[in-house]
Amino acid sequence: MKKKRINERWAWPGGCFKKTILIMRLSLILILFSVLTASASVYSQSTKISLDLKDVTITEAFNVIENQTYFRFVYDDKLFNDEKIVTLRAKERNIEEILHQIFPNDEVSYKILEDNLIVFLPGEQSGKAIKGNVVDEKGEPLPGVTVLLKGTMKGTVTNGDGNFNINVDDASSVLVFSFVGFESTEVEVGNRTAISVKLQPSVVGLEEVIAIGYGTQKKRDIIGSISTITSDEILKTTAASSFDAALQGMAPGLMVSSESGVPGAPVQIKIRGVSSISSGTDPLWIVDGIPIVSGSAGRAYDGETSQNVMSLINPSDIESIQVLKDAAATSIYGSRGSNGVILVTTKSGKKGKMSFNVDLKSGVSNWANRDIGLASGSEYIEIMDRAYANSGLSGVFDPQTSLNQLDGMVATMTRDEALATDTDWGDLVSRTGSFVEANVSATQGTEKGNSYLSLRYRKDNSIIKYSDLETISVNSNLNYNLFDAFKLNYRGFVSFADNNRVKSKDGKGAAGGWAQVNAYSLPWMKVYDDTDTGVNGFWNPLSGANALAGISPLNSESNLQTLNVLQGLNGTLQIMEGLTLKGEFGANLVYNKGRSWRGDGIRIDGAIAKESKDRTTVINYNSFFNYDKTFGEAHWLNVVAGVENTRSSSHYTYLESEALVGSFHEVGKPESIKGYSYLGDESYLRGYFGRLNYKFKDKYIVGGSIRRDGISKFTSENRWATFASGSAGWIISEEDFFKSQTVSMLKLRGSYGQTGNTNIPSGITSDYYSVRTSNTLGIPSTEFVSVGNSDIKWETTSTLDFGVDYGLFNNRINGSLAYYVQTVEDMLLAVALPYSAGISGGNIIWQNVGDMENRGVEFNVDANILNGVFKWDLAFNVSYNKNKIKALDPESDANNVGITQMESSEDQVITIFKTGLPLGNWYMAESAGVDPEKGIPMIYEVQENEDGTTSHTGNIIPATTGNLANNRMILDGKTSLPKFVGGFNSRFAYKSFDVAMNFSFAAGNYIYNRLLQSTLTPNRGVRALSNKLLTDAWQNPGDNAKWPRVVMNVQHFYDNEGNPTEEPVTYGSEEKFISSMYLEKGDYLKLKNLSVGYTLPVKIASKMKMQSMRVALNVTNLFTLTKFSGYDPEVGIDQTTGASLVSYSSIPQARTYSLGLNINF
Repeated sequence: MKKKRINERWAWPGGCFKKTILIMRLSLILILFSVLTASASVYSQSTKISLDLKDVTITEAFNVIENQTYFRFVYDDKLFNDEKIVTLRAKERNIEEILHQIFPNDEVSYKILEDNLIVFLPGEQSGKAIKGNVVDEKGEPLPGVTVLLKGTMKGTVTNGDGNFNINVDDASSVLVFSFVGFESTEVEVGNRTAISVKLQPSVVGLEEVIAIGYGTQKKRDIIGSISTITSDEILKTTAASSFDAALQGMAPGLMVSSESGVPGAPVQIKIRGVSSISSGTDPLWIVDGIPIVSGSAGRAYDGETSQNVMSLINPSDIESIQVLKDAAATSIYGSRGSNGVILVTTKSGKKGKMSFNVDLKSGVSNWANRDIGLASGSEYIEIMDRAYANSGLSGVFDPQTSLNQLDGMVATMTRDEALATDTDWGDLVSRTGSFVEANVSATQGTEKGNSYLSLRYRKDNSIIKYSDLETISVNSNLNYNLFDAFKLNYRGFVSFADNNRVKSKDGKGAAGGWAQVNAYSLPWMKVYDDTDTGVNGFWNPLSGANALAGISPLNSESNLQTLNVLQGLNGTLQIMEGLTLKGEFGANLVYNKGRSWRGDGIRIDGAIAKESKDRTTVINYNSFFNYDKTFGEAHWLNVVAGVENTRSSSHYTYLESEALVGSFHEVGKPESIKGYSYLGDESYLRGYFGRLNYKFKDKYIVGGSIRRDGISKFTSENRWATFASGSAGWIISEEDFFKSQTVSMLKLRGSYGQTGNTNIPSGITSDYYSVRTSNTLGIPSTEFVSVGNSDIKWETTSTLDFGVDYGLFNNRINGSLAYYVQTVEDMLLAVALPYSAGISGGNIIWQNVGDMENRGVEFNVDANILNGVFKWDLAFNVSYNKNKIKALDPESDANNVGITQMESSEDQVITIFKTGLPLGNWYMAESAGVDPEKGIPMIYEVQENEDGTTSHTGNIIPATTGNLANNRMILDGKTSLPKFVGGFNSRFAYKSFDVAMNFSFAAGNYIYNRLLQSTLTPNRGVRALSNKLLTDAWQNPGDNAKWPRVVMNVQHFYDNEGNPTEEPVTYGSEEKFISSMYLEKGDYLKLKNLSVGYTLPVKIASKMKMQSMRVALNVTNLFTLTKFSGYDPEVGIDQTTGASLVSYSSIPQARTYSLGLNINF
């Protein structure tokens, strides 16, 4: 590099001395050459450099190279002209290749000395002068193409117009043209003095190496169904605090649902649908070879949002994510692979001098959609007046009658006061959210090893008041070659989250928060009360109907602290050429401590405190041989064989104390404490595994894997099982007979294999008793909690997969199409026992009696549409999945009745599991709309057929409580499982600017909107109501209305047959008796993220001592297109019932605007 201190030392004044000084300098340099060349470092050959510099000076280019490497440049300041502008594009090139792009050899020559010192000397021009032009396949000029004289070190690069000049030796000289992303081309000069060259795009991504189970493999050779998501796709397209939420719409077959817009909220992920009824259906997560704790942490004492464990992993530390879907990819994980596997690979150090990355983000957020049409204060009273009149009640609505139904009411309210009040409770408990995040990482590497270190801090202030989440994490990744044949790797990650949560519980005397905004906090109620009737300044807080009082720090606290520790150590021994032995040890500890307090200002029974401490540990250690060898030019063989051991356990502690004395927000005196402490979810797993892949002539590929697992959750007779798979692939495009100018790569692949499911409850093989906490006749006793079944064995999932991987137009368009059939056998079910069994934990016994099938198609395409100055990349993926239950328990199948599922909070049947139907088929009265003459809700009368199906009788009957219960209909094909999920992404770039848009979509699923049902049912005037009752409800005979007549107590004056009555007849309730009137389609199209970025030109960045700098603006959840009337159609699926429900606890999604700054130096 041209250093000022060197130039000042060497630049003598006076023209008479210049020539003499130059000779002295050059002589000294020649002496240094003779002494140092023999011991020059191999560093110049081994160090790989990646550059993307446009229109920079030579000095600026040298600055960038020095910042990335240990190279230093020495030269005479008169040798180069800083007015010369160069463009450099290189990926993983050595220093010689880089310098040949900067200088044609007929201008200068150089030597690389010891200590990586590069010294330049003047060159001499000679030979035949050649000029020319290089274009791409469309005829567009290509700047930065390397032009080398074959067999020599002479070369140049094309300018911004694609032109070049070079001197060659003679007519037999051959020029080699190379450029990143294009095939190299050789041209013989001959008698020409001008040469025009057209470069063709090269094969894209096929040589990329991706992670698979216990190893890596070239993407081109993969014959399993694997989707890859890169770190750039995650980091540049979202400002989410949790990386798993950013996976939505990124890969085919991946269904992602975020619970809410609260920071750190859990995210539900399913791969290729749901593959079990009673066992867990979440995928196996592997981070750097270590199985980790996934899901959520922390207890919801009073409706608080749990902590997503994945939000504790720093997204900036992730290098890539692989989603393993078929048996060829997952069967090597055996008993844990039936729900799919997600492999997360974190970043490692890179060769070169230490470089730093600083990534700063900050943003604000608000609700993406908070308006679901809740009535204002005056609208509410108008609705209730109409209900009074329609129900034949005298007078008008008196707000005090509603208040009298609530416990703890002290302050009163007149009708005039209520009419003058209009409280927006959603606005009161909300604020403008914000976040700040800082990431700092450092990387360096030599021939002996490399290291990567990172530190992250993030603070989220939730949109809900008094709620915030603070996260800090540290990560290190050290790789070193201790000996020539032995490599050691250590990966350590520690993160800590401090989550100040808020309550969210509906009901009389409940905890308040957002759930009460949807339920008991009414718009005509007051918020504050500074009189004697107020408590802590709030109006009637003891009623539980004051949503703000319930979350105020004066009245409640809820804190959750979570520690996530992930440690891994592995060593690799090179035994012989192609054969290695690798040993891995990993441990994951997730520990959380929760604390809750509700004061006597909101509880009639006095203050209450709760505490919990939960710990989950996973320890994994394995060792395996890996043999990878190419024989001749036609054969490639890879063999993996090893053993793995995993043990996991959890410990739970819970304490509670009520009627606290004093001001301390903690569990009180010992005599008032109750609680428990126990060890649970303990399991031990051992597996022996092997895999073989063979490739012949680079186009015929076969593979197979086998694993034998044993787990402590089963009895010794059923503990062990073997899972195997086979796969084959044929790269047709490599055949001699395949001649296509359009199709550049075509591969057929297929696989069949089996996996198991270890996500089953512990302790179901033996009877369980517990000690009663109360006394019977003064004598302590035990109770029978659950009955065990020692014959329980593995669930087994068999998967058949066929796919086509393709590349078009030199792989500028590439993707895949796959068809799969997934069959689950011996599915674990909780089979009902007679009520006379008297089992306190539920009259059930677990049995292997069910079979299920998922059948689907996946398609994805990635296209590089434009690749010039203006760049445009487009990606699209979609998957279709059809679920069907093939068998249940023998009694249900014999009687064609199925198994009905009840929603736990309301004890009402909502779905049915039945052979021949999809999982969680909705089972309820089918709405026939509103009677246009009477204004009452109507349903279809149902008859049950001999085969257990239901059908219409042809009659339409009133939706009375009795009729609703007796006319449940199996709504054919209507479930909460989307039939289609997918996404499409579009990225544009022009010079230094880039724009990215990420869309996600789902279709074919149904959501039961219990919140809509409640707000459309005035009942007794104590719940929030919808303003739709004023515009869309029935009023007069002849109205074709969407909603029934507005009445009190859900009572109309018509009986079960629709005949008029003198006494009112009950038509269900706010939410307990359901009908398809409130079952809505969950289809949506969502612009998940919009990103606009600007990258500072390198010549400016280098002057600021930086390698690069990028500024980006991101917006998440910008808009959603849907007919769903709730806050957001992105609703998770309940594991027990297979249902997607929206209730009072539903919280909107957040829309976030963020600004980010990323600097490399």
